[in-house]
Amino acid sequence: MPPPEPTLSSANPAELPDEADTPARRHAKRLFETVHAVTDTGRSLHAAARELGLNRRTVGKFA
Repeated sequence: MPPPEPTLSSANPAELPDEADTPARRHAKRLFETVHAVTDTGRSLHAAARELGLNRRTVGKFA
């Protein structure tokens, strides 16, 4: 029996292999980069969510 395939459930979408370039991955990568651009300035998750028009839990997931 062959070993199981590694899963692509990384918390950082930027670390996924290039062959997994799908619309969903591109969207996740854009969210990741956008959320980090806002939260890296010191804003809270709540403030970042309000500014980006996203749910706070979504911002927390990508922060």
